[in-house]
Amino acid sequence: MLKLSIFNRRMAWIKSCCFVLAALLLMNSLPVQSQDFAEGTHYSIISDSPLANEAGVTEYFSFSCPGCFAIEPHITALVGLQPKLNFQRVHMPFGGSNAKISQKAFALMESLDGAEHTDAIFSQIHVARKGFRRDQDVIDFFQGLGYERELLEKTINSFAVDAKIRNMNKVGSKMRIRSVPTIIVNGKYQVNVALIRSSAYLSALVDFLNQKK
Repeated sequence: MLKLSIFNRRMAWIKSCCFVLAALLLMNSLPVQSQDFAEGTHYSIISDSPLANEAGVTEYFSFSCPGCFAIEPHITALVGLQPKLNFQRVHMPFGGSNAKISQKAFALMESLDGAEHTDAIFSQIHVARKGFRRDQDVIDFFQGLGYERELLEKTINSFAVDAKIRNMNKVGSKMRIRSVPTIIVNGKYQVNVALIRSSAYLSALVDFLNQKK
Protein backbone atom coordinates (compact mmCIF):
# COMPACT_ATOMS: atom_id res chain seq x y z
CA MET A 1 0.00 0.00 0.00
CA LEU A 2 2.87 2.35 0.81
CA LYS A 3 4.50 1.71 -2.57
CA LEU A 4 1.17 2.29 -4.29
CA SER A 5 0.69 5.57 -2.38
CA ILE A 6 4.15 6.78 -3.44
CA PHE A 7 3.40 5.79 -7.02
CA ASN A 8 0.11 7.71 -6.96
CA ARG A 9 1.82 10.82 -5.58
CA ARG A 10 4.48 10.62 -8.27
CA MET A 11 1.85 10.27 -10.99
CA ALA A 12 -0.05 13.25 -9.60
CA TRP A 13 3.20 15.28 -9.57
CA ILE A 14 3.95 14.29 -13.19
CA LYS A 15 0.42 15.22 -14.27
CA SER A 16 0.77 18.56 -12.50
CA CYS A 17 4.06 19.26 -14.27
CA CYS A 18 2.54 18.35 -17.61
CA PHE A 19 -0.37 20.70 -16.94
CA VAL A 20 1.98 23.58 -16.07
CA LEU A 21 4.10 22.91 -19.17
CA ALA A 22 1.02 22.86 -21.37
CA ALA A 23 -0.15 26.13 -19.84
CA LEU A 24 3.22 27.75 -20.47
CA LEU A 25 3.22 26.60 -24.09
CA LEU A 26 -0.28 28.01 -24.51
CA MET A 27 0.74 31.33 -22.99
CA ASN A 28 3.75 31.55 -25.31
CA SER A 29 1.49 30.98 -28.31
CA LEU A 30 -1.05 33.65 -27.36
CA PRO A 31 0.86 36.69 -28.70
CA VAL A 32 1.05 35.02 -32.12
CA GLN A 33 -2.61 33.99 -32.17
CA SER A 34 -4.60 36.70 -30.50
CA GLN A 35 -2.66 39.54 -28.92
CA ASP A 36 -2.63 42.94 -30.56
CA PHE A 37 0.92 44.18 -30.86
CA ALA A 38 1.47 47.50 -29.13
CA GLU A 39 3.54 50.51 -30.13
CA GLY A 40 6.24 51.16 -27.56
CA THR A 41 6.35 47.51 -26.57
CA HIS A 42 6.59 45.28 -29.60
CA TYR A 43 7.67 47.98 -32.02
CA SER A 44 8.39 51.68 -32.26
CA ILE A 45 7.77 54.24 -34.98
CA ILE A 46 10.77 56.01 -36.49
CA SER A 47 9.80 59.66 -36.76
CA ASP A 48 10.84 61.48 -39.94
CA SER A 49 12.25 58.31 -41.46
CA PRO A 50 13.82 59.08 -44.84
CA LEU A 51 12.66 55.65 -46.04
CA ALA A 52 9.10 55.81 -44.67
CA ASN A 53 6.61 53.73 -46.63
CA GLU A 54 9.34 51.83 -48.46
CA ALA A 55 7.70 48.43 -48.64
CA GLY A 56 9.44 45.43 -47.18
CA VAL A 57 11.59 44.31 -44.27
CA THR A 58 15.20 45.40 -43.84
CA GLU A 59 17.55 43.78 -41.37
CA TYR A 60 20.56 45.85 -40.41
CA PHE A 61 23.01 43.27 -39.16
CA SER A 62 26.61 42.10 -38.96
CA PHE A 63 28.07 38.66 -39.44
CA SER A 64 30.26 39.42 -36.40
CA CYS A 65 27.27 40.19 -34.15
CA PRO A 66 26.29 37.39 -31.70
CA GLY A 67 22.75 38.74 -31.47
CA CYS A 68 22.39 38.61 -35.26
CA PHE A 69 23.57 35.01 -35.23
CA ALA A 70 21.05 34.19 -32.47
CA ILE A 71 18.02 35.45 -34.41
CA GLU A 72 19.20 34.16 -37.80
CA PRO A 73 16.97 31.03 -37.63
CA HIS A 74 13.92 33.29 -37.18
CA ILE A 75 15.01 35.51 -40.09
CA THR A 76 15.44 32.47 -42.31
CA ALA A 77 12.03 31.14 -41.25
CA LEU A 78 10.40 34.53 -41.89
CA VAL A 79 11.61 34.51 -45.50
CA GLY A 80 10.43 30.91 -45.84
CA LEU A 81 7.01 31.64 -44.34
CA GLN A 82 6.54 34.74 -46.49
CA PRO A 83 8.19 34.03 -49.86
CA LYS A 84 6.67 37.14 -51.45
CA LEU A 85 8.10 39.40 -48.75
CA ASN A 86 10.49 42.08 -49.98
CA PHE A 87 13.37 41.31 -47.64
CA GLN A 88 16.86 42.77 -47.71
CA ARG A 89 19.92 42.89 -45.50
CA VAL A 90 22.25 45.79 -44.85
CA HIS A 91 25.55 44.80 -43.25
CA MET A 92 26.85 47.46 -40.88
CA PRO A 93 30.56 47.96 -40.03
CA PHE A 94 29.92 47.38 -36.33
CA GLY A 95 28.31 44.80 -34.07
CA GLY A 96 31.31 42.75 -33.06
CA SER A 97 35.02 42.33 -33.53
CA ASN A 98 36.29 42.42 -37.11
CA ALA A 99 32.93 43.76 -38.29
CA LYS A 100 34.47 45.77 -41.12
CA ILE A 101 36.11 42.77 -42.76
CA SER A 102 32.89 40.81 -42.19
CA GLN A 103 31.07 43.57 -44.04
CA LYS A 104 33.53 43.13 -46.89
CA ALA A 105 32.81 39.39 -46.89
CA PHE A 106 29.10 40.14 -47.17
CA ALA A 107 29.66 42.56 -50.08
CA LEU A 108 31.80 39.93 -51.81
CA MET A 109 29.13 37.29 -51.21
CA GLU A 110 26.50 39.52 -52.79
CA SER A 111 28.75 40.28 -55.75
CA LEU A 112 29.09 36.53 -56.28
CA ASP A 113 25.30 36.02 -55.93
CA GLY A 114 26.10 33.67 -53.07
CA ALA A 115 23.36 34.41 -50.54
CA GLU A 116 23.09 30.69 -49.89
CA HIS A 117 26.41 30.93 -48.01
CA THR A 118 24.99 33.15 -45.25
CA ASP A 119 24.68 30.28 -42.77
CA ALA A 120 28.18 29.07 -43.60
CA ILE A 121 29.68 32.47 -42.80
CA PHE A 122 27.75 32.76 -39.53
CA SER A 123 28.93 29.26 -38.60
CA GLN A 124 32.53 30.05 -39.51
CA ILE A 125 32.55 33.03 -37.14
CA HIS A 126 30.34 31.90 -34.24
CA VAL A 127 30.59 28.11 -34.25
CA ALA A 128 34.06 27.37 -35.62
CA ARG A 129 35.35 30.59 -33.99
CA LYS A 130 37.37 31.44 -37.08
CA GLY A 131 36.49 35.06 -37.73
CA PHE A 132 37.87 37.02 -40.65
CA ARG A 133 40.78 39.35 -39.86
CA ARG A 134 42.02 40.25 -43.32
CA ASP A 135 41.14 39.88 -46.99
CA GLN A 136 43.18 36.70 -47.21
CA ASP A 137 40.92 34.98 -44.67
CA VAL A 138 37.85 35.87 -46.72
CA ILE A 139 39.45 34.66 -49.94
CA ASP A 140 40.50 31.38 -48.33
CA PHE A 141 36.98 30.84 -46.99
CA PHE A 142 35.25 31.40 -50.33
CA GLN A 143 37.85 29.33 -52.13
CA GLY A 144 36.92 26.51 -49.76
CA LEU A 145 33.34 26.89 -51.00
CA GLY A 146 34.49 26.21 -54.56
CA TYR A 147 35.15 29.66 -56.01
CA GLU A 148 38.27 30.26 -58.10
CA ARG A 149 40.96 32.13 -56.24
CA GLU A 150 41.71 34.40 -59.19
CA LEU A 151 38.07 35.53 -59.30
CA LEU A 152 38.03 36.17 -55.54
CA GLU A 153 41.24 38.21 -55.57
CA LYS A 154 39.90 40.26 -58.46
CA THR A 155 36.48 40.84 -56.94
CA ILE A 156 37.16 41.50 -53.26
CA ASN A 157 38.71 44.93 -53.88
CA SER A 158 36.69 45.71 -56.99
CA PHE A 159 34.66 48.84 -57.58
CA ALA A 160 31.46 46.77 -57.22
CA VAL A 161 32.35 45.56 -53.71
CA ASP A 162 33.54 49.01 -52.64
CA ALA A 163 30.34 50.59 -53.96
CA LYS A 164 28.19 48.08 -52.05
CA ILE A 165 30.03 48.88 -48.82
CA ARG A 166 29.73 52.63 -49.30
CA ASN A 167 26.02 52.32 -50.13
CA MET A 168 25.30 50.16 -47.04
CA ASN A 169 27.10 52.64 -44.80
CA LYS A 170 25.20 55.50 -46.40
CA VAL A 171 21.83 53.83 -45.84
CA GLY A 172 22.72 52.92 -42.26
CA SER A 173 23.78 56.49 -41.54
CA LYS A 174 20.64 57.88 -43.14
CA MET A 175 18.49 55.62 -40.98
CA ARG A 176 20.56 56.44 -37.88
CA ILE A 177 21.34 52.80 -37.17
CA ARG A 178 23.36 52.58 -33.96
CA SER A 179 23.20 48.88 -33.12
CA VAL A 180 22.57 45.51 -34.70
CA PRO A 181 20.45 43.58 -35.18
CA THR A 182 17.88 46.21 -36.14
CA ILE A 183 14.79 45.18 -38.08
CA ILE A 184 12.68 47.83 -39.79
CA VAL A 185 9.38 47.19 -41.53
CA ASN A 186 8.20 49.47 -44.33
CA GLY A 187 10.90 51.98 -43.55
CA LYS A 188 9.34 53.26 -40.33
CA TYR A 189 8.41 50.47 -37.88
CA GLN A 190 11.33 49.24 -35.80
CA VAL A 191 10.85 45.81 -34.29
CA ASN A 192 11.79 45.25 -30.66
CA VAL A 193 14.23 42.43 -31.36
CA ALA A 194 14.55 41.63 -27.64
CA LEU A 195 11.04 40.15 -27.76
CA ILE A 196 11.64 37.84 -30.71
CA ARG A 197 11.19 34.40 -29.20
CA SER A 198 9.88 32.38 -32.13
CA SER A 199 9.67 32.45 -35.90
CA ALA A 200 5.86 32.50 -35.72
CA TYR A 201 6.00 35.56 -33.44
CA LEU A 202 8.23 37.50 -35.86
CA SER A 203 6.11 36.53 -38.85
CA ALA A 204 2.91 37.59 -37.06
CA LEU A 205 4.42 40.92 -36.06
CA VAL A 206 5.58 41.61 -39.61
CA ASP A 207 2.07 40.78 -40.86
CA PHE A 208 0.59 43.14 -38.28
CA LEU A 209 2.91 46.00 -39.27
CA ASN A 210 2.29 45.42 -42.97
CA GLN A 211 -1.40 46.04 -42.34
CA LYS A 212 -0.71 49.42 -40.77
CA LYS A 213 -0.61 52.57 -42.86
